[in-house]
Amino acid sequence: MAFAAATLCGGCSCGRSHTPSSAIIVESPEDFAPATTPGATADLILGGNKYPVNIRAKKDGDQVTFLLLDHGEVFESETYQSTDKAFSLVNAADEKYDPPLPLLKFPMRDVEKWSWSGNMVTGTIARKATATISTTREPLYLKSSPHETLKVTVDIGLEANPGKAPLWRQLVFWFEPGAGIIKREFGSASVRQPTDD
Repeated sequence: MAFAAATLCGGCSCGRSHTPSSAIIVESPEDFAPATTPGATADLILGGNKYPVNIRAKKDGDQVTFLLLDHGEVFESETYQSTDKAFSLVNAADEKYDPPLPLLKFPMRDVEKWSWSGNMVTGTIARKATATISTTREPLYLKSSPHETLKVTVDIGLEANPGKAPLWRQLVFWFEPGAGIIKREFGSASVRQPTDD
């Protein structure tokens, strides 16, 4: 795939020289800027219905929350933690991840895989969960134009009932260098993507 390491770093030097076959593509969060607000507007698709929303970012220490608003009312929110070691999912779709679930690690390669274990908390109920996080380069076509992204796929197994097989779901995030998470899918129930027009 013709996707040079420097492209993922937003054209920066990333602290060392690279070639398209080099292993390390992101040295630090400054190179990639994953906490960048992904535009001012988006389409939020819930249960097959599309809602145009405004995006407002709220920062608190090392956390950033993206509020998805319609007429001033919060439809959904996404909270992430950004440190010099990782960019992690804290809370989304009314579920909290304890500890935060790392979507990116620094430094990292374009193709990576790691595991997470912890609790998914809904309201006051905490359930044990495990996840496999994998990354790959992927062109994402939006408004008929390609965006070179780093796709992060999270396969989560939730222990809904002790002794029973876990319930599996998938979360997917598309990161564009310097533009943040330009698209994300929380299963088929909730999708945020750039507006059509």
